[in-house]
Amino acid sequence: MLIILVISLLWGSFFAAMMARGLAYIDFHIQHPQLTPSSYFLTRRFFYRYFLCGRSRCASCKANIPWYRNIPIVSYAWLRGQCRVCGHRIPMSLWFWEWFYLACGFVLYTYVDGLAMQFSLLLLISLLLAITVFDFKTMLIPDVLSYGVLWLGLAVHVLIERQSIDAYLLGIVLAYGLLKLLQIYYLLVRRQQALGDADPLLAAAIAAWIGVYQLPYYLIVACVLTILLALGMRKKDVSIWQQQFPFGPALALGGLGLILYRL
Repeated sequence: MLIILVISLLWGSFFAAMMARGLAYIDFHIQHPQLTPSSYFLTRRFFYRYFLCGRSRCASCKANIPWYRNIPIVSYAWLRGQCRVCGHRIPMSLWFWEWFYLACGFVLYTYVDGLAMQFSLLLLISLLLAITVFDFKTMLIPDVLSYGVLWLGLAVHVLIERQSIDAYLLGIVLAYGLLKLLQIYYLLVRRQQALGDADPLLAAAIAAWIGVYQLPYYLIVACVLTILLALGMRKKDVSIWQQQFPFGPALALGGLGLILYRL
């Protein structure tokens, strides 16, 4: 139990930092659409180096945060939610993610057998939550996150569960094909952008976990969640049909619910 709890705590702290850096990176490219391919390559290479190996810094004064002030949960309470150098308020979301992943670790230890499966599900939860946050805030889903969900699902079936992946491969093809055909239909016939290019890929990635037999239930759940999301986010004095709503959060959270139910 101690191993999965420690991993969950450290992962929660890492996840919070990566989310902040990833959102900053996407905002940078949205604000600088004139980047050339060469400059884009340089900023992407810098991002990966900063993303994976960069030191934690204060968002205000840019001071490096030493390891003894970067201990999950403990450091936030010790520092009283403020930077020791400049007194800038540390976002409460960082503390929330650490507690959230600690709770995830406890639930996974209680209901899931095997450290390999527990860590795989922890990684899956992180990928789908990242997709949800990115799509909510930027209306964009990095393909690398969807590919991570897809390949992780196939690896779990082959290496951990030791079962045939025929039904899951068929689910991938059908999920991607159905949503891609729907996107093409709206573009060619209705002259509307109903789905983003990343949505079919995300649905296919979820199908790699649930298979072809649960695909109809998954699409129904995703559509219901999207309707509820649209009703909750609609603006006053603007027709709901003229507003854009992200489909990724419904695909991600609906898929996560079915995956956990299946297990």
